[in-house]
Amino acid sequence: MEIKAKFLNVDIEINSNTDLAPLLQATHRDLFPLAENFPIGSLRLEAKRPPEPTTLNGTLDHICQILIKLKGNEQELWNGSHFKDFNIGLMSGTRHSDEFVISSHALRQIAALGASITITLYELDKSLPSESL
Repeated sequence: MEIKAKFLNVDIEINSNTDLAPLLQATHRDLFPLAENFPIGSLRLEAKRPPEPTTLNGTLDHICQILIKLKGNEQELWNGSHFKDFNIGLMSGTRHSDEFVISSHALRQIAALGASITITLYELDKSLPSESL
């Protein structure tokens, strides 16, 4: 049986020369840190409740809407960060190829936020039950 590649998640990585704690506080209802001990000026976040069904473009839009709504000091912290990246996690499958389309709407939003996109491809986890693949 061939297994399709699968969208997993989107992480937001932010690096700055200043403390990003106020940005984390402003987004804590919607985004959570992937670690507690990031150095000052670094954050890696993921959406707490992406829209269902969880899709690549739905998750990108959800995160963009959170960041677009930033105001005041938090918006300045985002804009002043020297590295802002949407890291898209995919799990490989066994098929020759699978496609994941990033909509032009999502690309425009990410560009307007001054962020880049990284795609991380994870090895197929054969220990998962077949219905979750």
